[in-house]
Amino acid sequence: MPANAKKFKAAHPALSTFRFSHRGAKDYAGLLQHYRAKFKMPQPFVVRLTGFSPRSVAKWSEGVLPSPKQEKALVEMDRLLDGLARVMKPEQVGHWLKSPNPAFDGSTPLQLATLDAGSHAVRLELAGYRHWSSSVRVVAAEQNRVTASLEK
Repeated sequence: MPANAKKFKAAHPALSTFRFSHRGAKDYAGLLQHYRAKFKMPQPFVVRLTGFSPRSVAKWSEGVLPSPKQEKALVEMDRLLDGLARVMKPEQVGHWLKSPNPAFDGSTPLQLATLDAGSHAVRLELAGYRHWSSSVRVVAAEQNRVTASLEK
């Protein structure tokens, strides 16, 4: 383990327990490998979905522990992946994230990971399910959670 990771771990005891063992990983490097294999999600997707730099994500791959803020972003991304895996095959998630979607006016879901402040319409469509839509107000420098249920 890198020296700075040990120092960080001692300063943040809450991070001493790895929160992603349900993914079959023992550490953050294993977690990122899991995302690549199961969800067909390369490292740039993790960068985009967490909002952290490629350097930070690369450090996690090398065994450096994320900060509490970074770990929170990983937890949120993990929840998103779980939700997507309920409505599509896990190996389709990476393709779906990078594919232009008519429900998003041709944008990809990854492009929507960072939106400008203001009101935005959100619409979800999946074959075999009723469409879902809502309006979301995005405030600059804040995270917004949107919860949706697709019904058959």
